[in-house]
Formats: sequence, C-alpha cells, structure tokens
Amino acid sequence: MAELGLGIDIGATKIAVGLVTPNGHVQTRGEIPTKAESSEKLVKELQLLIHEVTSNNEISSVGIGSAGPIDVQRGTISPVNISIWRDFPVVELVQDITKIKKVSLLGDVVALVYGEFKLGAARGKQNILGLVVSTGIGGGLILNGEVYNGSTWNGGYIGHTLIGGSDKKCFCGGVGCIEAVSSGPSMTKWAKDNGLPISNDAKFEDVAKAAREGNAIAIEAIRLGVDAIAFAAANASALLDLDAVILGGGVAESGEIFWEPLQDAFSRRKAHNKFLSIKNLTPCHLGTSAGLIGAALYSISQS
Repeated sequence: MAELGLGIDIGATKIAVGLVTPNGHVQTRGEIPTKAESSEKLVKELQLLIHEVTSNNEISSVGIGSAGPIDVQRGTISPVNISIWRDFPVVELVQDITKIKKVSLLGDVVALVYGEFKLGAARGKQNILGLVVSTGIGGGLILNGEVYNGSTWNGGYIGHTLIGGSDKKCFCGGVGCIEAVSSGPSMTKWAKDNGLPISNDAKFEDVAKAAREGNAIAIEAIRLGVDAIAFAAANASALLDLDAVILGGGVAESGEIFWEPLQDAFSRRKAHNKFLSIKNLTPCHLGTSAGLIGAALYSISQS
C-alpha cells in the first residue's frame, strides 16, 4: 500500500486539508474558512475536516504549512490574519486528532515552494523564492536544493519587508510593508479610495475586471501593486542569486492583467544585475493544492 501523507495548509482565509501520495496525487481534499466566532469553533471544524479527509485511510505522516509567524520549536503559530490564534499549539492539536506523533511544521509558502520544487514550476532549480499574492503576501525559500527556514523558521517572510518611501499602514502594525501595497485587499482599497466605483465588500477580482475593461484607476492600482512585488523579487534575486521566482495565490491567478505589468516591472528592476540567470517570474503549476501537497511531501521525506 502506498505511503500516504496528510497535508494541512493554513492560510489567511481558509484551511485546506488533503491526503497526498508520495508522487503528489491529492487523493481526498476539503477546506474550511478561517473566519470563526472563536478559536474553539475553528478547532472543532478543523477536527471534523481532518476526520472526514482521513476516513478509512492509514496515514504515515502529517505536514502543516501555516501562515506566519510560526514557532517550530514550540509547535505554535500566530498567523497575522487569524487573530483568534496567537501562540496557538497547532502541532499538539494535530497530534491529538491524528494520533501521529511526528508532525512537521513549515511556513505556508515554504510548503508551497517545496511542492513546486519537487513536482511543479521549480523542478530542476536549486535556488528558489516562492511568493503567494492573495489576502497577504507570503514568501518561502529553497537554497542550494534545501528548504531554508532561517533562525526562527520564518525565512522568506518577504511580505513584511519594506518599500522605501511608502507610508502605507500594514495589517501587521508596520508601515511600508510590501503587503500593504501589493496584497489583493490593499490594491482593492487603493482603487476604491481613488475613485473606482466598487462596493465596500469588493474583492480584487472586481478590480481586475475593471482593469480588463480599460478603467485607468484599476490599471494604476495593479501597476502600483505589481511594481512593489517586482521590487521585492528583484532585490531577493540579487541578494541570493536565485534561479527561479515562482508566484501563486488568488491574485496571481488573475491572468495577463496582472502578469504582463508584473513581468515588465521585474525586467526593469533587475535590468542592471547582468549576472542573474533568472529571466522572468513563473506562475505556480500545482494550483490551489500546492501548499498542502508540499507540506505532505515534506512530512513524508522526514518520516
């Protein structure tokens, strides 16, 4: 019988859980929203989902990829966008639910980039930055073919690096974070504040639609957002001599209205770093299951 790993992907707006084979096939998958009245309610929903996904299947390992900050030594997470979970003991919880002692914990984008490194857009590359552009901006690194975790296991936390001259207040409490300019909600807010006629509960999809229709405000909102992403990607590429930067997430899946100005901005930002082998930014290949696939494959590799 094939060894099965359980992957858990904890993002800003949803938690996905999937049963994954060693070749990356997702056998069963489900998800729940992270928005809940209390931590207790979210825990109960996660417990039910794990039992549903693993029903009648024996799993050998569990991998968790979570939005950060995370503390691997303590097995806790404090996702910026999940305010009801601070220093939350997620590893202990999952151990109790699954009855499996060895549970791996990674940053959510580290899990994604590991999946893409093994099976997707970064296969064959050795030095990779993964970015998720969605409700927030997440990052993860593989250097010299190995997951890079950093001193606190939060390596690649690029969404909260700073843009010079920006006065934008970030959800994390900082000022000038890339996430405050380039996340889906940030671009949507900029567009609304500057006159795009959208509702208060509009999503980035509404901005992208308006941009495709030629609305100048929507186009400028996206241009500002992608320029900040390109700024970060070009700096990381030069600093670490990367051979791939891959992007996933809901915003990154919005098509040419996002990718064309992004590639142009990246080309301009890196133009004078002639030593770089990287030519363009690359979309993820594994889709919305990339994070849970990577988390599960990492856990299998460690078991």
